Amino acid sequence: MREDIKKIINGEEKQILIRTTNFRKPYIILSGSFNPFHIGHNNLLTAAEKLSGRNGILELSIFNVDKLKINDEKIMNRILKMPEDYPILLSRNATFLEKAESNPEAWFVVGFDTALRLFDKKYHTNVDKIFEKYVDLDVKFLVGGRKKGDSFLTLNDLNIPKDLQHIFIDIPEKLFREDISSTDIRNNLS
Repeated sequence: MREDIKKIINGEEKQILIRTTNFRKPYIILSGSFNPFHIGHNNLLTAAEKLSGRNGILELSIFNVDKLKINDEKIMNRILKMPEDYPILLSRNATFLEKAESNPEAWFVVGFDTALRLFDKKYHTNVDKIFEKYVDLDVKFLVGGRKKGDSFLTLNDLNIPKDLQHIFIDIPEKLFREDISSTDIRNNLS
């Protein structure tokens, strides 16, 4: 596995599948930094699998537009803390467009906060063009809700243009709700 990590870090490969060599399509990808991996990640992917009928895979990217690049030791530690029953896609894909281009026809499971960022011009100068590419690549996004203050925000709280609503699927609160985050876990450890 360390050789695979080095190939990703050195840029020899854009993505590598770990823990399996024969992953069945269609699949659904939960991307994250998994710092740390927790029950919310697990239950979000499980709910998305049930809803979509697709096989789940965890994507750990060494690049993220909002976070620092992670080194090989951190990558190895995070992989070792992820459940062994899911394959891992180790990648250099920092944005969802890169993820979609590397995995056409894949569906992505995201939390409310990430779904909101998909429309943020901070990450893409031409959001409309990006979504045209998602449609062309036959990509869909399953969205799990998130507690914010006293509210539980879901896909219905996002202002999605009518012509793009078909690429978004709501994960109902009764199927998934975990009021937990990696940030909260890290803050409670300090």
